Order: sequence, then structure tokens, then C-alpha cells
Amino acid sequence: MRSTLWGYVTAVIEEATIEGQLDQIYSEVKVFEDAVLSSNALASALADPDFMPSTRAAIVSDLVASKGHPLTTMVLRQIVIAEHIAKVVETINEVLHRLEQSRGISDVLDLVETNDSRQIAKMRLYGYALALFHRALSTEVLDEVEDELFRFARAVENSPELRRTLADIVLPVNIRLGIIRDLLASKVSPTTLRVISYVLRAGRMRDMVGALDEMVSLVAFERGRRVAQVRSAVVPSASQVAEISAKLTASEGVPVEVRVVVDPALLGGMVITVGTTMIDGTVKHKLDELAEDLGVSRVHS
Repeated sequence: MRSTLWGYVTAVIEEATIEGQLDQIYSEVKVFEDAVLSSNALASALADPDFMPSTRAAIVSDLVASKGHPLTTMVLRQIVIAEHIAKVVETINEVLHRLEQSRGISDVLDLVETNDSRQIAKMRLYGYALALFHRALSTEVLDEVEDELFRFARAVENSPELRRTLADIVLPVNIRLGIIRDLLASKVSPTTLRVISYVLRAGRMRDMVGALDEMVSLVAFERGRRVAQVRSAVVPSASQVAEISAKLTASEGVPVEVRVVVDPALLGGMVITVGTTMIDGTVKHKLDELAEDLGVSRVHS
């Protein structure tokens, strides 16, 4: 099972457990598996490389959505979208195994993943958050989650002590989870708290700020937007923010919302980041370039 799908299924299992619907989800996924195994036409459609993932997902929705639990539809759609077509049946069976193993486990929100790769942890986090965002009831909920994730990322970024504590692999994960829950339990939505907690639970995730910023971008993407992070030595004016948003929206072809981070160390100017693209117009960057051109080292105060 691909790592993103693993994280997605983890979130679905948690939701099903919290709602007391784990047995129902298991039964419905098993019925779908039996249908695939007994119908050559259905099996061929789900494995047809000429079908777009969205087409395969639509087939699942037509068969399941009207009579199954929404979580069943979610997980089966994601399997046919995210998994290799040759492994769809195998992955459905693996999901059934995970659902069965989860029976009788009540503390699902405290379970910690085990893996030896930061990249795996990162992909699992992506899938986990995606499932929670798919489960969100409205755009207003996603707006709230995006804002809360961004604000907590800045709080961690601006607190070296908190950042060190949350990244301390010697400190047991359950202790670090307790710190997060004590800080946020009554201040953020349950969805936000679960995403932040899973950054730790996913395993070997050392850069919490970077991970949370990626989740902010993912929420925006699910709302048909992109996020531009603007780092500035001073707070930009409202007209500057509006101009940046308008220009980036025109160049990206989708609405771009601007998130401002004030960083006095930049001295002046701005760093604008959209996805993997960065525009650095700061005084610090220009001084560093000048020092490099002159072949000297710049002393940073």
C-alpha cells in the first residue's frame, strides 16, 4: 500500500472507530471486494489504464455511495485513485485486514506509526490530512483549519524551546502529544488538533513547521486555491498584499491567498514562496550575493 494511502486509511479507521461504525465499514468494503472478485466487467473497469482515476472513482461512487457509509465511499474511491491499477484488489484486501485488526482498539488517536523513513512519514501525513479534509463538512471548516494550522506553525517557529521539545526524539511521543493537546485542546478544531498530532504520530517527522506549512497548502489546494507565503522584515500594507495576491493569481491561473510571516532578520524586502517557486528580494539576500561576488564572507550579527 502506498504511503499516502496508508495515512488516508489510518484517518478513515479513526473516524469509523470514533463513530462506532468500524464493523459497518468492514462489511461494506468486503461486499465491494466480493463484487470485484466475482465480476470480470467490474474488475476490468477498475484495472483499465485507459480510464482516468476520476472515472474509476465515479464507478465506485455509483456502486457504493447511495447505499454505503460515506467513509466506505471515501476509502474505496481513494484506493482506485491513488493505488496502481494492478494492485487495487490487493490493496482492498489489505484495508480489510487493517480494519479487522483495529477492532477492539479504543485509543486510536494515540497510536504511533513505526517506520524508518522521514519521506514515508511525510507521505503518510499527506494522506492522513487529505482524508480529514475530505471528511470536513464545509468550506468554512476548511477555512478555520487552514488558519489554525498556519497560526500554530508560526507559534512553533517563533518558540525555539517548543520547537526543540516537539522535535526531541528522546522524549516519548505520548509526552509530546500531551504537550500539544494541553496547548491546543480548547483552542482549535478537532480536525486541526488531529492533523498536528499526526505530525508526531507519523514517525520521524523532525520539521514540524515545514510539515504544517505543507498542510496549509494542502487545505488551500482542496479549496481550489494556492498559498503564497510572504516573509517580510516588516508587516506589508494591505495594498501590497492585495497586489501580490492579484499578480500571483494571474500567473498561477488559480486564486492565490497570501500568508504573511514577519521576519526582522531579513532586514528589508520580501521572500515570496509559492509551492516550489521562491522569489527572494530581501536586503539580506542582496548583501549575501554582493559578498559572494566580492569573494568575502559577510559577518551576520
